[in-house]
Amino acid sequence: MSKIDTAFRLVREDRTKLKEVIFGKIFGRLMFYQPLKSRIMWRYRSHFGRNPDLRTPRLFSEKVQWRKLYCPQVQSFAVLSDKLQAYDYVRERIGDQHLNTVLWAGEQLTPEIVCSLGDNIIYQPTARSGQVLKIMEVSKVSPEKFCALINPLLKWPYSMIGEECWYGQAKQTIAARPLVYWEGGPDYVCDVKMHVFQGQGAAQQIIVELIDHSTFIKGKREGEDQHWRVMLNEFGEVMPFDWNPKDYHPPIEMPELPYCFFEIVENGKKLAAGIDYVRVDFLVTSENFYFAEMTFAPTGGMMHMEPSEWDLKVGEMWNLDTGSFFQRFRWKQRAWRPLWKTEFPVRNLRRLYPKLMADTPDKFYDESDYSLDA
Repeated sequence: MSKIDTAFRLVREDRTKLKEVIFGKIFGRLMFYQPLKSRIMWRYRSHFGRNPDLRTPRLFSEKVQWRKLYCPQVQSFAVLSDKLQAYDYVRERIGDQHLNTVLWAGEQLTPEIVCSLGDNIIYQPTARSGQVLKIMEVSKVSPEKFCALINPLLKWPYSMIGEECWYGQAKQTIAARPLVYWEGGPDYVCDVKMHVFQGQGAAQQIIVELIDHSTFIKGKREGEDQHWRVMLNEFGEVMPFDWNPKDYHPPIEMPELPYCFFEIVENGKKLAAGIDYVRVDFLVTSENFYFAEMTFAPTGGMMHMEPSEWDLKVGEMWNLDTGSFFQRFRWKQRAWRPLWKTEFPVRNLRRLYPKLMADTPDKFYDESDYSLDA
């Protein structure tokens, strides 16, 4: 079947899919070579159907795009977003009792290191978003395959993927830590994500995401595998909105708060002090809770809120200083100029010659990708 026949078939069968092909594959590639601001606006428009207001942003999603473009605090964010360097900051603010042990850290993981660390270990590039690889039983995986998957991730800073400049200025390393989990077993994880907004004066406003990554607390529906999430305020009361609801189900009934919920809130406030907005993540076990990371542009700001008016309500919690035209120019230069000579040429080369540079920087792997049977 020719390409023309395929195009006509798509028009007849599914115009939505044709639109995705045209805008996602064709215009998406073309926009990749456009200036940074154009790319951010195109990505936002493809999600929300409108352009963001980057001059006087009011919505939460718009303010995240503004931060990605200008980011006055890029140097401090580069340290705090690094899941290894942030340990010193956390230790200074709340002590080290809520820090997971770092068993190994380096720029090149080898099969010998994987074998020596053993079972129940998580491996994570420290200056990336979301990519965590775990080994439950080292005897069931191929250390060579595992290293071949995780080491190339360091070649592609996350700033090349999500337009988040602070990741590009952070040191690219891999860290290995013990896997932490609830008493139910390694697949049971309770995640508390605190969105902390610095309001007028010294006041802080809090939104807490309570997430069950294993559906083990009163939340699992028959035949469903998705996790549940509930949005709370700092007092543990349910808030009447959600974002990206397709990613999670609401629980069947309101679960009990983690035993350490209010202690987590207080520690999150201490870590977020002096920052206009940050999300602070903690993992809860049956005996303790552990700092996970600090995130400055959750989901890249592509959050579909329901009801939609909460995009504005949450945005009003964020007291963002957008500065003058000349300040924004200096901020953008400071944030992105160090990356222009190193990242953008390499990124364009990868797009032009994908077969020569086949490493996939934004793929998420699971144990099936590096098991002995893979």
